[in-house]
Amino acid sequence: MIEHSFKTYVMNVILYKLFSKYYIFLLIIVFTKFFIPYMKNKLNLIAIILFSSFILLSGCKKVDDKPPGGEDQQRARLSKTWMPETPVTYDGGADSRFASFEVTFNSNGTYTAQNGYPVFRNSGNWAFKPDTNFSTLILDGGPEFVITSLTDTKLAGTVDLQGGANARTTGVDGVYVFNLVVKP
Repeated sequence: MIEHSFKTYVMNVILYKLFSKYYIFLLIIVFTKFFIPYMKNKLNLIAIILFSSFILLSGCKKVDDKPPGGEDQQRARLSKTWMPETPVTYDGGADSRFASFEVTFNSNGTYTAQNGYPVFRNSGNWAFKPDTNFSTLILDGGPEFVITSLTDTKLAGTVDLQGGANARTTGVDGVYVFNLVVKP
């Protein structure tokens, strides 16, 4: 009896390591506690374990972490004229350069901006950065606008200008935080 309990324990530990999901682990424990004592043939036991594992694993589906509607929906939400709801911040403090800022994103991948220096040019192109689930915009091949929240009426995001191609001029490196609303 001790040998049977030890084998059951080892089998449970191995199966837990393999499957690492609590509900699967509990099902396997129940299976081993109630069905193993009645199994006379080890080949039948192995076949049932493999079949049960296949059934349990085939029931799992892949999680899709892309936003609902994908690129078209994000593009439609974004394609509006936006203005600050709260002051734009630069490295934690309000930045007066953006007091009368507004930006219009067009569905064709272009934008126009007023008082958007140093982040936005007066006009340019934008595109979704690949493999970011449509949550990062590349502006003119340089700065990246990371969308932290986007609804039909609000857009929040950050731009981190850190030298090189991302900084338009020296002295503007830093993190810019935008909380925008649709312009009435």
